[in-house]
Amino acid sequence: HRSDVAQQSLPQQLLSSRPGHWQAGAVGLVPITDPALLSQFQFLLDATHLETNNWTRDRGCTQHGVNRCAASCAYANQSPVPRGYRLAGVWRNQNP
Repeated sequence: HRSDVAQQSLPQQLLSSRPGHWQAGAVGLVPITDPALLSQFQFLLDATHLETNNWTRDRGCTQHGVNRCAASCAYANQSPVPRGYRLAGVWRNQNP
């Protein structure tokens, strides 16, 4: 016995399994506007931001800037990253 889905052609399966929140006719990047979902993304940014000892070597050091000194100098004179991030927008990639 084959299921109803197994009886469908591939294009029919793809169309029937499309997420319900997709916008009909939209292709590519579609902005997400649901406030609850945007709030979850902001929470993700807040929860994953390191608050202490937060620096990266690619920002260089506070004395010489980027790529102008040894890694030991960058470690001794750490250039901090931003204290946090505010979500500007979220887009979903929607393909037919």
